[in-house]
Amino acid sequence: MGDKPFDSNDLTEEQLKAARFGLEAMRETREAVIEKIAAREKFAALQEDSISDVTGVHSQKYFHRQLQVTASDVQRSMGTGGNSPHLAAVIVIDVAGLKAFNANYGMACGDAVIQKVADILKDFVRDNEDACRMGGDEFALIVNSANSNPEFMDKTIMRLNQKLQTEAVAEYDGNRFPLGFYITGKIIDGSMNGAQEYKAITEFLEEVKIAAKHNREQLNDTGKPVIHYYPYQKPGGQDPGSAPVL
Repeated sequence: MGDKPFDSNDLTEEQLKAARFGLEAMRETREAVIEKIAAREKFAALQEDSISDVTGVHSQKYFHRQLQVTASDVQRSMGTGGNSPHLAAVIVIDVAGLKAFNANYGMACGDAVIQKVADILKDFVRDNEDACRMGGDEFALIVNSANSNPEFMDKTIMRLNQKLQTEAVAEYDGNRFPLGFYITGKIIDGSMNGAQEYKAITEFLEEVKIAAKHNREQLNDTGKPVIHYYPYQKPGGQDPGSAPVL
């Protein structure tokens, strides 16, 4: 005689309850796994959105998002009834000679140069500030002041200069490469609303990119890090502030 075909009617009530419980547990486990995978994918997407894969500093996309937040925050703090008025600034750092490093020593050398700069800038910014790679040889910092003194940007650039002078030497294949930089900055002072300030900063970034282009590819052959500071000139040649002595 063959085996009797399965018939759920032959199961006791307890067996049916156990079977239903097992199926429910499997379904919950499956849903938990799917939810966990989705959460991991979402976290990975956020990480990809905010962190540069190569250097570990924030990406250009993150910079633009955070710039809007910072501009609005400063504008609110400087407005009527602001409890703690404060300023912020964007500082742009261009690395000199990156294409020449790539051409003369290989792409791996250029990567080592960029990684060294990223490490220095990550160590330089405070917890409430951001170091970002804007692409290629360009980095940008979003820095904050605890008060409304406009000299804070110049002082910040001087501190950055000291750090670069001390640490900006990349190493690759047994060679040491003192690096050169072109630096400029612009204050975020709350005089415009957040959207206007964001627009002004993005225009400033484009102006900086054009102005520095002809200098950017000069190799540094002085034997020590070199920093060139270019104070930002408003349209019409009006200098918004004194340049720090570097």
